[in-house]
Amino acid sequence: GTLVAEPARFGLDLIMPTFFAAMLVPLWRGAQAARLGRAVPWAVAGVMALIVAAFVDGWWFIVAGALAGSIAAGLRGDDG
Repeated sequence: GTLVAEPARFGLDLIMPTFFAAMLVPLWRGAQAARLGRAVPWAVAGVMALIVAAFVDGWWFIVAGALAGSIAAGLRGDDG
């Protein structure tokens, strides 16, 4: 990590959010799944990530979004 003094200069600061977004695309099951409430944890994760990004420096918004989405999915339960 210390070998690259200015990661933004080479575009490396964009790798983490881009990689995260690329991983989400294959997990999406379409609009039908959204109507069944499966999009709620996604929305919770996104909102939490935006809130944390506004108030906390660094990449903590990814951790906060992932945890919030996981908790929301766990509380939602399995609808079969």
